[in-house]
Amino acid sequence: MRYLQHFRPEDADVIVSWVHSPQELFLWSGGCLPLKKPCGEDLRRLVRGEGYDLEPWQRLHPVCLWENGKLTGFFAFCPVSEKAFAQRLGLVIVAPEARGRGLGLWMVHQALGYAFEHLHAQQVVLGVFAENAPARQCYLAAGFRPSGPPSFHQVGGSQWSHQPMSCRKGQDRDVERQALSFL
Repeated sequence: MRYLQHFRPEDADVIVSWVHSPQELFLWSGGCLPLKKPCGEDLRRLVRGEGYDLEPWQRLHPVCLWENGKLTGFFAFCPVSEKAFAQRLGLVIVAPEARGRGLGLWMVHQALGYAFEHLHAQQVVLGVFAENAPARQCYLAAGFRPSGPPSFHQVGGSQWSHQPMSCRKGQDRDVERQALSFL
């Protein structure tokens, strides 16, 4: 059985254990977390907004994916503006042993449904690195489209291309029918 549940502080240690290198960390966090071996407290601080110059409306809305009683995925939303007509989807990750089974796509569909129906977003935006081909394919399959020119980041001596993408409400009727229910 699959379901989504609000993040609990104790989930952080499991989630960060899925990241094994600075490159994986940057692919996942886009630079939101320190480029070192992450610890659960780093993620807990990010979720609480500690050490970040954020307005109260910019707080993360973190969500965990559970399958058969095991934590297997994570994502978070952050409003793009105070009016929250757009939500930024980020920190999307699936446990290494659960990858390749469509959980990421299922989770992203659920996230879009939640953003459109419960957060009243008109658009969901994200950024994905070209070096993360599985994530890019997942986002395209979920209805996201490139929404601007890529930016470039130096990561470990290499230059990585970061593509902004977006999905608008009404763009894909199947996405809008996705319903998210928290247990």
